Amino acid sequence: MNHRRYFTFFLLILGLCALPGCIQTFGTVVEPAQTAIETPEGKQPGVIFYDDFSEAQRIATQEKKPMFLFFYSPNCVFSQQMMKETFYDENVVKLSQRFVCVKIDESRQRKMCEEYDVKGTPTIQFMNPQGILLQRLTAKKTSSQLLHQMQIAIESLAAREQTRL
Repeated sequence: MNHRRYFTFFLLILGLCALPGCIQTFGTVVEPAQTAIETPEGKQPGVIFYDDFSEAQRIATQEKKPMFLFFYSPNCVFSQQMMKETFYDENVVKLSQRFVCVKIDESRQRKMCEEYDVKGTPTIQFMNPQGILLQRLTAKKTSSQLLHQMQIAIESLAAREQTRL
């Protein structure tokens, strides 16, 4: 009976050790350029992401597009699932073209994660080109959930533009 309790405790601790990739402390470094998430064999190309936030914001301002910030961790299973599944959905890829998408590795860009109040990964933030937050999503999202939220962000930006005129 006592062994069963210790075994259960051990499994609980083991499970908690798997989560830190999703809620770990942040590190720093910024990589420039635009990259596509590596395309698995037999799949269509996925969402195109910039690695350089400043460049992406300049392009968003120039093209008058909202920004899609994806804060992820290489150690977070949920971030990795989104990069391998959600960002390859044909409809997500198509709608993402209406955004300037940026992926931000929380383990390498700590300062930015702190600036945008990212507490864990995955986190998605939609912003207007001037950097005003339109919407924040936390936790893994399915393709349909993400599509819905992307559409809301686009509508929110359009509504803000209308009130400004």
